[in-house]
Amino acid sequence: MKNYIKVLTNFEFEELKNLFISNDLDWMLFLDEIKVELLWRRFIFDNYNSKIDINIKNIEEEINKLIKEKKNTNEYRLSEIEFLSNDSENYNDQIIKILKFIEDTNFETAVTKFSNSQSKFNKGDLGWIKEKSFSKEIIKFIKDLEKGEISKPLVRGNTITIFKLIDKKESNLDNIDKNSLRENLINFKKNELFKLYSNSHLSKLKNNSLIVYK
Repeated sequence: MKNYIKVLTNFEFEELKNLFISNDLDWMLFLDEIKVELLWRRFIFDNYNSKIDINIKNIEEEINKLIKEKKNTNEYRLSEIEFLSNDSENYNDQIIKILKFIEDTNFETAVTKFSNSQSKFNKGDLGWIKEKSFSKEIIKFIKDLEKGEISKPLVRGNTITIFKLIDKKESNLDNIDKNSLRENLINFKKNELFKLYSNSHLSKLKNNSLIVYK
């Protein structure tokens, strides 16, 4: 866990603990959330890893097409808030509530409060991702964003995602590392599939839960 916290926060374990204590924050609650997150990741990986099937041929065709055309490509650094629609209220009401919270506070605080994504523990930051790694659906929502701007909500099934553009740059494909691009594409597509299975499983658990009112 200590290594995971260091990667997640860029702080050493004891350093972060002291920071929590000095700011009167609940350190044990934070540790419990990390433990739950790690257990959930392990559960999803163990149950769905065999179903993750990435078409390497398609990946290679995509890379070769990019290199052959030698077109420059955009890279995006994004943050996300991803949450499941709540059956108890209209998802439009959920979106309005979250957007109002962002307006009153900031995007990063909203990530901590509302996001169900694994990126939550990194303030929603997805890092730098090449444009070709995204689906056409996502590109439509982010391609015209200005730095610091928030996207319209992307609704996919019962999952709703709001993106924030942290930064954007153009990459020259003449100097591209083919192996690095291949690895990034594969990892991105795997993460998308794991996220899909995670949200699907969470939704099934929610729908099958029995709520007793007293």
